[in-house]
Amino acid sequence: MFGSYCNNEESKGKNIGLRIYYTFLCAILVFFVVAIAFAIPDKPKNLSRDVQKLQSRVDTYREEITILKKDLKAAKDKVTSKWALPREVLVNYILEKNRKVFPALAEMIVDSTLVASKKYGIPAGVLIALMDVESDYNYQVVSEADAVGLTQVHIDTWVNTDNDKENLIKLGVLDSKDDLYDPHKNIMAGGYILSKYLNHAKDKQFENPVKYALTRYYGGNENSHYLKTCKALGEIYIYSTKISN
Repeated sequence: MFGSYCNNEESKGKNIGLRIYYTFLCAILVFFVVAIAFAIPDKPKNLSRDVQKLQSRVDTYREEITILKKDLKAAKDKVTSKWALPREVLVNYILEKNRKVFPALAEMIVDSTLVASKKYGIPAGVLIALMDVESDYNYQVVSEADAVGLTQVHIDTWVNTDNDKENLIKLGVLDSKDDLYDPHKNIMAGGYILSKYLNHAKDKQFENPVKYALTRYYGGNENSHYLKTCKALGEIYIYSTKISN
């Protein structure tokens, strides 16, 4: 009996020792967990602060960009206003440049030019200068290369072509090739073609989009068309200055 009692006491002692041992381990584990929790930085809060700072910077940049856009538009409007050519000046210039053009036709040419200018974003003076070089304001002229009208639209390139992206009829610019003999529709067609070349040059970030567009308009290779058009444009502005004075 004494032996069994000793065995029981010994067993109890072992159990108490194990409990103390496990309690100690748990205490150490809890200590490390708490220590790690305090040691780790509060990332979500820090991240949230960083995001807020970035958002604040983005908002500031957006405001600055908005202001710059307004300034740019104001500057552009100022330049456009300065170089804008009055309708009467353009009409009188055409009448003086080609005495065969009657007043009603000159007015139609200028009015159509102003419409094309607004639609395609091309200065009216450039389109007038283009017609000065291309046709001398003769709406019935047909070149040896089968280019028609005021802006000399080449029929094979822009009407008879199977390329849907260049066919002016399929694009809705013309209803038929006979429209090229209509001064208004011919000018709208010429404006579309020139704007197409200008937009391509801008997309490709060419150094001189206007030179590229006018060169392509005449055939694509290096030629004097750009210089001739620039000269005609200069003459228009000189004429405008003389009339104003």
